[in-house]
Amino acid sequence: NLNNKFSALTIQKQNLELTTKLNEHDLKQTVTSQYITVFGEQQILATTQKVLEVMKDENVILKSITENEVFKQTDYLSFLVNYKQQQISFAQQKLQTQSDLYILNYLCGIADTTYKALQEPFVKLSQNISTEQTTHYQQFVLDSLKIQNFYELLKYSYQPKINLMGDAGYNTTFIYQAQKNFGASVGLNLYIPIYDGKQRKLQTSKLKLSENTRVGYADFYKRQYNIKQIQLLQQISETENIISETSEQTTLSETLLKANNKLLQTGDTRITDYLLSLTNFISSQSTLQQLRTSKMQLIIQYNYLNY
Repeated sequence: NLNNKFSALTIQKQNLELTTKLNEHDLKQTVTSQYITVFGEQQILATTQKVLEVMKDENVILKSITENEVFKQTDYLSFLVNYKQQQISFAQQKLQTQSDLYILNYLCGIADTTYKALQEPFVKLSQNISTEQTTHYQQFVLDSLKIQNFYELLKYSYQPKINLMGDAGYNTTFIYQAQKNFGASVGLNLYIPIYDGKQRKLQTSKLKLSENTRVGYADFYKRQYNIKQIQLLQQISETENIISETSEQTTLSETLLKANNKLLQTGDTRITDYLLSLTNFISSQSTLQQLRTSKMQLIIQYNYLNY
């Protein structure tokens, strides 16, 4: 009986430790995900800022060329409109990035509102492990031990029991014939379960049902684990392929932008062509960074699954 109770306390302790471990891991997952989000936004923000610096220099040159009637004023106004749009977009991106950085600080318990550039996170795939080795699966193991402990306790409660009792004492206020004031008693109590109104059968059925339910949930978790694992690895592989293609597109867009930039200064290209190449470059850079961020997010999801 004592061993059974000690086992119940041990299982309860292990359950609390597992819950604490999983909560800590969930918090790390949330912080890591938020960190990657902020880093990706900062990278896009840095790219937009570089583009604005280039457009600022271009504005001085185009204004001078337009005054010499090399370009139409309407073309120059189109450039100004695009320039203002990029400035507004930059301000919105910066506001969103600052807001997400505040959330990151809040999650980490940091009371700081200053804007800081984050270092690139080091993210790699963790080693693949079997479902039974994951920390999340240990909850099913503890549930099985808990059900077995309840079953052992039920078995003990229906075992025959013998209680032996003994008592002895001395009670008097006189010393005269003190030997007659000694007393002793012995008792025997026998307990044999005969009929309990089918309560044992009912409790046993409930425990079996609980075990069947646990096995069903465990099997479902295994299937979901394997499916999710395959999906994440496939998504990571496909994202890497798209990153490679987008990187090539970004290189071409940058080359075209530089060429149009030189031609624009001499008036040998149209402003609309320059703006188009600029838009394509910004779009490809933003897409490339978003894909890199998505890849890192997928990796930490995979690592979370294999914890």
